[in-house]
Amino acid sequence: MKNDKIRLEYWSFFANLIILLNSCVVKMNNNSEKLNKKRPLSPHLTIYKPQITSVLSILHRMTGVALYFGLIIFCWWLVSVTYSDRNAHFIMWPIFDTLIWKICVFGWSISLFYHMLNGIRHLFWDAGYGFSLNATTISGWIVVGGTIALTAISWSIVFFG
Repeated sequence: MKNDKIRLEYWSFFANLIILLNSCVVKMNNNSEKLNKKRPLSPHLTIYKPQITSVLSILHRMTGVALYFGLIIFCWWLVSVTYSDRNAHFIMWPIFDTLIWKICVFGWSISLFYHMLNGIRHLFWDAGYGFSLNATTISGWIVVGGTIALTAISWSIVFFG
């Protein structure tokens, strides 16, 4: 009898808690609907004019993903060359000699230099330098110019020794 009373109190406590939480959720939903009707819609990428900082931020994320997948392919190639017999890696050279592969490696090198230079830019920001609008614009264009210069220098070394 005593256990039944404890069980009944236990279940009634949780039933009352569920009712209380449900009423809170309903009130919160009603309040959020009222608030959302008063708020203007936030403009998104289709409304904003692209600025150097926003474009470089998106590019930084994209180049990070490109570097990730490029590193996986590079490691796969490195392991296959290292652990295959002497003649097996010559089978893969025709793949690396195609135009598509060369374009991918060129794009990967652009990603590498851009991500590195923009990372250095972020280190300066972490130190508290370069937050003015003029400084962010200038440093952004320096990153773009440095990416082009480093890519051109590295590929000229590859082709012309």
